[in-house]
Amino acid sequence: SSSESSESLSDEVLAYTSVIQQYASQYGIPEYVSAIQAIMMQESGGRGTDPMQCSESPYNTKFSHSPGSITDSNYSIEVGVQTFADCISQAGCSSPQDMDKLKLAWQGYNYG
Repeated sequence: SSSESSESLSDEVLAYTSVIQQYASQYGIPEYVSAIQAIMMQESGGRGTDPMQCSESPYNTKFSHSPGSITDSNYSIEVGVQTFADCISQAGCSSPQDMDKLKLAWQGYNYG
């Protein structure tokens, strides 16, 4: 159930749900909102100005590529979602239920 899936997400991550949904739709992966929330939870717990910890992503074109350089949380989410969309594509992941490929996409995100 949805209550079970959100039990382990912090209030900070949950507060970004609408922003995550917006960028997930924009980048063609609206069905991956829960997977993106899981990334944010793992990376930062939803805290700080770079909650997706993606300053080193090639999609970051506004800030330095050094760790933690992004100072705009909404921009961090946009870059993180765009990065994850690329990872999903590279992994050949067909849906959020394709766990083997989803794990590969998560690993790709983690390794940058």
